[in-house]
Amino acid sequence: MVPGVAVGFIVLMEASFAMIDGFCTNPDAYWEDRRDALSLVCEGLMGIAKENMVKYCVLMTRDSSIERRALEYGFTTKLESVKVMYRSL
Repeated sequence: MVPGVAVGFIVLMEASFAMIDGFCTNPDAYWEDRRDALSLVCEGLMGIAKENMVKYCVLMTRDSSIERRALEYGFTTKLESVKVMYRSL
């Protein structure tokens, strides 16, 4: 978290999985500050994942800027042995 600017959350799931979720920025902050804060939040969340020996970190988004940021941090849409399952409700 960058107080007053941005926040994100990580959910530690099964033994080697985590999900990054809930990015939020303050619309009253300058866009450069929001951009930089999101980078710090991402680095912090990835650090938490590493500390907890997470092997796979999952992120789901429809936002193109979050998708670009995820790709910059090494996320991919190609899954090795992981199956993604979902159900529409």
